[in-house]
Amino acid sequence: MEGRGYFWYICMPFRFTGAPSSFAHVTASHLHDLIAEDIMELLVDNGGAFADEFSKMMVKLQHILTCVRDCNLSLSAVHLPMPCSKPIYCRAMQGFKLGDYWTVEHSKAFLRYKAAVTSELVLCRPHWDGTPFIVTTNGCKDGFVGVLTQQSSTLLPNGRTVIKLHPLAFALKHTSPAEEKYMPFLLEFAALKFALDKFAHLIGHFSVEIETDCQALRDVLLSDKLNTVHARWHDGILTYQIVNVRHVPGKLNVVADALSRKGKGTPKVIDDGSEWTASEDWDTSVGLADDLLLTLDDPQVSVLHDHFYDELLF
Repeated sequence: MEGRGYFWYICMPFRFTGAPSSFAHVTASHLHDLIAEDIMELLVDNGGAFADEFSKMMVKLQHILTCVRDCNLSLSAVHLPMPCSKPIYCRAMQGFKLGDYWTVEHSKAFLRYKAAVTSELVLCRPHWDGTPFIVTTNGCKDGFVGVLTQQSSTLLPNGRTVIKLHPLAFALKHTSPAEEKYMPFLLEFAALKFALDKFAHLIGHFSVEIETDCQALRDVLLSDKLNTVHARWHDGILTYQIVNVRHVPGKLNVVADALSRKGKGTPKVIDDGSEWTASEDWDTSVGLADDLLLTLDDPQVSVLHDHFYDELLF
């Protein structure tokens, strides 16, 4: 999907370098439940399912076909003898050999193709030239996700240069037991705070644009009349130089939405983020408050302040 911000490969045998990204985009939009429930797995531009027992595989296959029909997608049929049973299917698969078709030239071409598609970096380096950073977030009771992107110039295979969004970094954590009890609105607030803090070393004090699928969060960030709880989250987020807040419909926020539900139904493990909680004032609790009145109460800081009193920088 060249020119739309998705990563594409340098070389593909059928000259459509965005095929894997297009396939992933369609799958994430329509069949994301199959991936989250471990019914289906993706490999580049192909999807597959497997099971240790024939009955379990038939259940998965029925689920896949039902989703394909409900989403108005199409499948390419494989010709098998009818009626087809497990023994017939196994014999058909075992009887299919590539020896008559696959030669040394095919192996060399495959290795060249493998080297080509892995020689391009998926993530782009940030540009600190005044181009705003864009932070897209999504929060649900399963997890928090942040995607950091920035516009950059890209040379397409046909020689045309386009300006597109390119990902710089991704951040993901499972929700803690305390975060699972947050209201949906506060889940989005916590996801935004988590993402901004995670990308702080890249963002610095440069301009940031926020994209969220929560309209209420956008309204609160642009409002100056807040209650105590919302004001604390608001103050923690506005320490960054936010220049714009945009609402993105949920159906278009496919990347952040799909990643936030990646851990749905899976047990929490160590280092997945579930052992700590994103809060609006975590920096204050660990002594990182950006408050001059608070730091002056520290005798050691006061001594330094008096020592450099005549310095113009201070």
